[in-house]
Amino acid sequence: MGMDVPHLHACIHYRPPTFIEDYLQEVGRIGRSKEERERTGHEQVTATLLFNHDNLEHNLGMLHDKAVKPPDLQDFFGYCLDRAVPFKQVGKAVCIVPAALRINEAKSFDENQVTNCLFWLERMSVLRVEGRHPPFLDLTLRLSSLRKISATGTDTAVVARALLNLVEETSRVVVEPEVADSSPASKQAAESAFSRFIRGLVRGVLALVSSPAQTSSVEDASARATARQIPSPADRDNIDVSVSMSEIMASSGGIGADDLFSRLIALSQANALSLRKTFVVLRSAVPSDKETYWPLLRYAVERLLRPTEGAVELLSRKAFEAELKAWYQAYLRQRDPPKDSEASAESGVPVARSAETPQKRRIQREVYRAIGGSLKLVRYAGLRMKESLASDGTMQYARSIPDSSIAEVKRGISERLDAMQRLVAWLAKQEPQAGGGQAASFDVALVDLVNALGQETRVSRLRELMNLTEASGFYGLENKTDEWVSVVSLNTMDPLPPHVSETESAKTTSDTGTQTGSDLIQSTYVEMLKKHELQVLRAQCMVLFAAMPTENRKQFIDRYFQCLTAEDLQSALEDAVGEVGDEILAGNQMLQDLLVQVRRERFGKEMDRLNDEQRAVCAAPFNRKLLVNAGPGSGKTHVLMMRCAHLIHAQNIRPSEILVLAFNRAVVFEIRDRIRDLFRELGYGSHVRSLDVSTFHSFALRNQPPSDMYEEDAIGEAVHRFAQSVSTDTAFARRIAGGYKAILVDEFQDMNEDFYDVVQALVTHCQDQGGAMVIGDDDQDILTWNRKKWRDQHRLDCPLEAVHYFDKYRQAFTPELHALPLNYRSVPEIVSRANGMIAKASERLHFTRMKAQTTLAAFRTENGAVTLPFDANTLGDILLESMSRQASDGKSESIAILCRSNRECRKVHEQLSALPHIHDEWLEILGAEDFALYQLRPTGAMLDMCTRRDQWEFVEPYTWDSLLAEYQALGHADMAKGIEDLRDMYQLMRLERGRPRMRDVVDFVQEMRASDIERLKARTGLSARSHRITISTVHKVKGLEYDTVVVLPSSESFPLNDSNGGEVSVADAAEEARLCYVAMTRARNRLYVGWPPGGRERSWWSRRPFEGVGLNGSYTLQGSPKEIFVSWTGQTAQVEQGLQDYIEQHVNAGDEVELRYGRAVYHQGRKVGILSRRTADALNNGDGHVRLRVANVIRYSCGKYFEEHNHDFWQELHQSVKQRRWFYVVLPEAR
Repeated sequence: MGMDVPHLHACIHYRPPTFIEDYLQEVGRIGRSKEERERTGHEQVTATLLFNHDNLEHNLGMLHDKAVKPPDLQDFFGYCLDRAVPFKQVGKAVCIVPAALRINEAKSFDENQVTNCLFWLERMSVLRVEGRHPPFLDLTLRLSSLRKISATGTDTAVVARALLNLVEETSRVVVEPEVADSSPASKQAAESAFSRFIRGLVRGVLALVSSPAQTSSVEDASARATARQIPSPADRDNIDVSVSMSEIMASSGGIGADDLFSRLIALSQANALSLRKTFVVLRSAVPSDKETYWPLLRYAVERLLRPTEGAVELLSRKAFEAELKAWYQAYLRQRDPPKDSEASAESGVPVARSAETPQKRRIQREVYRAIGGSLKLVRYAGLRMKESLASDGTMQYARSIPDSSIAEVKRGISERLDAMQRLVAWLAKQEPQAGGGQAASFDVALVDLVNALGQETRVSRLRELMNLTEASGFYGLENKTDEWVSVVSLNTMDPLPPHVSETESAKTTSDTGTQTGSDLIQSTYVEMLKKHELQVLRAQCMVLFAAMPTENRKQFIDRYFQCLTAEDLQSALEDAVGEVGDEILAGNQMLQDLLVQVRRERFGKEMDRLNDEQRAVCAAPFNRKLLVNAGPGSGKTHVLMMRCAHLIHAQNIRPSEILVLAFNRAVVFEIRDRIRDLFRELGYGSHVRSLDVSTFHSFALRNQPPSDMYEEDAIGEAVHRFAQSVSTDTAFARRIAGGYKAILVDEFQDMNEDFYDVVQALVTHCQDQGGAMVIGDDDQDILTWNRKKWRDQHRLDCPLEAVHYFDKYRQAFTPELHALPLNYRSVPEIVSRANGMIAKASERLHFTRMKAQTTLAAFRTENGAVTLPFDANTLGDILLESMSRQASDGKSESIAILCRSNRECRKVHEQLSALPHIHDEWLEILGAEDFALYQLRPTGAMLDMCTRRDQWEFVEPYTWDSLLAEYQALGHADMAKGIEDLRDMYQLMRLERGRPRMRDVVDFVQEMRASDIERLKARTGLSARSHRITISTVHKVKGLEYDTVVVLPSSESFPLNDSNGGEVSVADAAEEARLCYVAMTRARNRLYVGWPPGGRERSWWSRRPFEGVGLNGSYTLQGSPKEIFVSWTGQTAQVEQGLQDYIEQHVNAGDEVELRYGRAVYHQGRKVGILSRRTADALNNGDGHVRLRVANVIRYSCGKYFEEHNHDFWQELHQSVKQRRWFYVVLPEAR
């Protein structure tokens, strides 16, 4: 403490301190500054806090036991009154208060408690602390005897004369005012004399003198004042004095403390004084064995004294301990031969663990004590024994035993050992008979101790012996001989009144109208109790801090230091108590009660906020099967989260027994993020980590790992195999589903055959009496293309519309049916037009809707606007109006322009960029080809760097900065954009994980897609800029919302990507209707829908094909790997010519590229890719007539799956590419 050690970079707390401030003060000594860490090569420093329930309970117990409460203050002031010497002329009294004091066997005050008592009593104005002084001695002097001895020439005469001189000087100062009259001048003289006396007492040059008191502490003030008055010179022979040790030693010729006590004891034996010095002896709770410990201690000393042949010998603590244990075990076995059961253990027959454990604990305990005792013994005897750490981190002792002094050292050790044994034996006789073997304390007089050990025993030797006795596990000493004292003046001799309640105190004050001295005392009591409440709350904050997960501590500390009052701390505790596991709080009644209260109150309020339909879903018994059809903006995700909360809070389902499944990683992020916030608010923050929230893909891959984690086709095959296994292998399904009691499936309308097989198997085989809830909206089913892809890939028939999966679930499990028809997002005009459109489309196109009989309603009542149809040529005017509206009201307004295809998104972006009043930085496009993050250049590089690091390392902001610096050193192209993307990714990880670890970064990059990131940036506000205009396909804004939405008419063909030879199916038309419905329901306030005559929209509305406008039968490059001869850039010839390095360092997204010779893609004159033959044939463009740019640069996986399925191509790859399992590919798109 107090040391500035610049090279200290780690600390371990073996037990937590009581308060957070103490912990941080010590932690603050490591990693002094950024410069020091850089100089020593440390990016971060480590502070480890170890604790258990006993540690925390001990701290809280100590705080409770050491707290000063009103009754304690009354007892303490009573102690002062009993020992105070009154000065009648000034109406005051003086008392010497030791640093620690003992009122009776049941009550004592340590140094901190004494300081606190004096503080509060001074606050009450009943006393004043005049000053502090080194130790005072309490003596009863027999003046006549002292005078006789002072006339002799002995050493004791010098001390006797010093005592007499001190008494006489004191009497001269204090007696003068006693004989004076009561005139003002006399009172002024008395005050002056009192001040001189106080100053002299504080300096130690005067003594506090009184007649011996005969009254007890229960007598009244007048009797106490009469008994302990200042004696005059003619008073009785015996007087009590408190004198300064330092003054007596100085007046006796500068003698030391040992000489002073020796002479005082001699004067005591001559009956000239009584030395009232006692020690409080503490008895060990588990004392060492008096019969066997001494031989062990002597052996330990003998081991330390073995000759070292003049050189310094290093003795390992581990070896020392092992040798003592072996010796002690043999000694005990020889002294008390083992019984038959114990002997059988030596012959190989097992002995019950309970029979041998106490003996092992005893051996270990007494060996530890012998080590500590022997080290103290040899050091007290003059032998140097240096402790240090060995290279393996264990303790070792450096010993050097010189032949010249060994005899003297052994003699000193022998004397101390003999004295220790005599002391322990004598103290054992002084112990009170009651109390059994429990830890207790008792008083012994200093004079008696010296007499027991021999007159030659010095006080300094006595301290050594008590330290040795304590280290050996027998007795400890509570008070010493060198404690400072406080000189206190009392302003009253009346006892303190008891504490009364604030109500009664306020009534008394209001009756009188003024604040009396008693009022001040009562108000101080109140203040004192509030301070204690604050201390308890601070200590409970340390309990929470120690017990909460590491990732939550920084936020809690920040909140802690913002608290100024007990109410603030109480609120902080309420908000954080749920972060700690229930099992950790099991022994802390206060925090347990607080947690129960917080959960009950906050959960009740949150349930009250739900509407009736939402509440019915959340409160359904856990073992029910539920099917919930939730309209857009109906609070679907919040209902899912509150369902989880109700299962845990009201139905006692463990969070680990709940499985939440979603279809994409962005939705999982949102659920985790919102569940974490909700559960923290409800007091269930610690449960979030145990709640299983996963995508179908990640859940499947946990149980059916793919052959290649970075190959999408391999992942798809693994998911399909998992679905087959879980639906056909009952034992496998039970093993996976058996741990869950409640299964919740979000976005049920996104089902396909594999996912439905998983859901049906899980619901069928979850724990006995288990239940399930699926929630979704068949009107928002826009994944027909995904089911077609599944059908074509596996060559199996499957439903193309989600409503069939709702029906299958209803037929399989006969669930309760619920609907959430209230829209909280949109104004009534938008809700009405969107619902009308989808209802008419269902009737006109003959597709089934689950909500055909359900009326959807708007919660909001504000006015909005719907323009259907609108003229697409007025798009610029619409945007200008929206931006001017934003400028006028100062509120950020979000705008979305929704298109049917990526090609149309790019076209709109180019058109808007050309307008003079639209700036590029206002536009955000979400219409590019979608890729997994591990395929993208910056995030793939970050994956590589994080994989090489310790997976459990926390990724703090400075850690991420160092990773970014490492990435920047790679020299990639698109560096500025890459850094920006990585910073956004880190912010998202922190939102999801709080304090992410390296493994969280790896998982994040493995699971997320670029579209997930863009969605989350929009959802979390990371992408919010002034006048932000989002251009996107409808698919990519599902689940998002905007103030203004513009649905542009499409010029794409219908059916899109036609595979039916121009025939229009109901499924094709129904999907277009649902896409339009999803687009319309993204709008909060204003909606514009393009529906031009003769356009594509009217074609699907009538189930007629549409050829498309401006396509001319040509193919447009989309920036997809399917359009490229992907393995060409990774082939040996290209790699050896430096193509991979060139792409990495020079090819940027957006760069112009040109097409030569029909297939070759060139970047700044260098060939960087080849189109596939099918793509080149589709373009049918000749040479160089297509304007192209780089859509993206990706890392294409070529691991085990690629090798197995494309072996010929894999053989042509360069060896370095095979080893790292990926290569760069440049993807061009049409400009």
